[in-house]
Amino acid sequence: MGDEEKAMAEDKVKPKEIAGGLIENKVFLSGADGKLWPMFFFSVLLVAALNFYAVSREPDVISIAEIHEHENEVVKIEGIMISWVEDPYSDGSERLDIILQDESGVAEVRWFKFGELPTIGSKISAVGDVRQWEGRFWIQSLGNGALQWDSSDVALPEGVPLAIIGQDPEPYMGKTISIEGYITKTIHPDTVWTSAYIADHPNYANSKHQLRLFISSASGAWIEAGSKITVTGQIRFEEREFRFVMYTQGPEILVDYTEMPSISVLEWGEKDTWGYEMNKLVQIEGIPYQDENADWWIQGPASHQRLCILPGDRLLENNASAFNGIDGLWTGRLVWLANIDEVCLDDGGDVSSEPILGVEDLLVEIVSHPSSYLDDPAKQWNVTGYLAGSLAPDDSSASVRDAQSWRDDKVSVYVDFPSSRNQWIEEGQRMEMVVTVDWNPLYGSMNLVAVEWELQGDALPADTLSWDSDVVIWGYSENNMVFIEGQLMPANGSGETWLIRPETNDRICAETQGLNSLNLEAMNHSQPWYGRLIEKQDIDNRSTYLCLSGASSDDSDGDGLSDWAEREVYNTDIDAADSDSDGYEDAAEVLAGSDPNDSASTPTET
Repeated sequence: MGDEEKAMAEDKVKPKEIAGGLIENKVFLSGADGKLWPMFFFSVLLVAALNFYAVSREPDVISIAEIHEHENEVVKIEGIMISWVEDPYSDGSERLDIILQDESGVAEVRWFKFGELPTIGSKISAVGDVRQWEGRFWIQSLGNGALQWDSSDVALPEGVPLAIIGQDPEPYMGKTISIEGYITKTIHPDTVWTSAYIADHPNYANSKHQLRLFISSASGAWIEAGSKITVTGQIRFEEREFRFVMYTQGPEILVDYTEMPSISVLEWGEKDTWGYEMNKLVQIEGIPYQDENADWWIQGPASHQRLCILPGDRLLENNASAFNGIDGLWTGRLVWLANIDEVCLDDGGDVSSEPILGVEDLLVEIVSHPSSYLDDPAKQWNVTGYLAGSLAPDDSSASVRDAQSWRDDKVSVYVDFPSSRNQWIEEGQRMEMVVTVDWNPLYGSMNLVAVEWELQGDALPADTLSWDSDVVIWGYSENNMVFIEGQLMPANGSGETWLIRPETNDRICAETQGLNSLNLEAMNHSQPWYGRLIEKQDIDNRSTYLCLSGASSDDSDGDGLSDWAEREVYNTDIDAADSDSDGYEDAAEVLAGSDPNDSASTPTET
């Protein structure tokens, strides 16, 4: 390279002096290096534009049936709000679970940091992320702007009398309506899921119309049984129960406090019936006192009759000694305290009571949030229910339902009773139980485990079986106490005793271990017999047959004749073994052919 060429090359990179004494140094890129910078700036611009579009664009509106196709995407759904629950797990979270329905299905919206909502039945839109866990999809929304609606889409409830709903509910299906009536059950402030009835009379026996209420979301305040309320919700047909029901929310139940419900008065001699008044305001007469541990009690008329008190301000602060030993009528809420295993009268104290749930209420909660129950198998609940079938001493499980009779029950659940027993527990027996929730891998289902239980009230009366009924109908009474009318024939060497329908070949085997003093030879007639209907096996014929176990009949005076026979056949005194006082008991005279009502007629003369 010559000197001139070197000078030109150096001049390309040599700083040049420009106006103001500044130095200009220019770098020129060529080839691949020259294209890199424009590409970099274009990429940054493209990413920024895409981010802006993603934030500012309106999410796609999809049908509820398409939610599963958009997992982890932001979508928008529109539909009718059919129910909502605030803080569904009762853990204090700022969360509202909403059920929306469109023509394609229903979806759950979990709204965090939620705002106000319109009435049930309003049309709303929800924007959020599609989430999924173990095959269950929902929309997760955040903040006030996530849910929107127009004023024209807000459902305006129509007031409808309960009697009109009872006559023809179909015109109100899917509509938002308001009903006025009386609630049949006390609602606990913190119960998230429960059910009750709204009736047209505060007294259950006097009501002519009732409508089942499914209540979600805690009311936040006690709603007393018998209170006059106005409830807003939607009428739907519950296919599982084949009946019309109303879905509503606890906070939307308006109570008319100008009309106070009646308060039950507890009787000391009927403590087994107190369970029917649990969580209700009650009154009881007695004398309050403090024991050596400073605990308060109400003393009943007998030394063993007392009821603990959860003291309120008047007992703790307002001259408590003025109440000590003063006989009076005390009012409070009857509650169960699991920690001391006692029923107590809450006088307004700060000690929190645990509500006793019916089987139905607990089931609704379990079905709605199964994982929250199974994750804590040690947690215990107080539950009331009715035995759906008689429980034998050697049986360890039985079905418990929410009503005493199968005609009225709505739900049932299997309960394990691990503790041993010496006696049967009869169908329809009301039970107050402390239970845990367990998973049964054999059947792939949840069941309850009774840690302890207490029987309350009476079981169902024994059924009277008819010979004209099909054997299948008799099978429904298996293991239950029943009455069967017929003539009980002695074994006479055959090894079996039979209960025979008069003038027919119909018969059923009978086990006579319960006869006691009864003399079958003296009772040569047909009469009702009482016993337990059991199933026995015929090994030789590989079959089973029904049998009346412990067949018996009352014999008040022990004279060998049943009370029924003395009243209906011989007209003798059921309380006197020797009705005519001739020195011979009634059964002996019947066998001898003498008259048990005539002292002049004796077996010796006969």
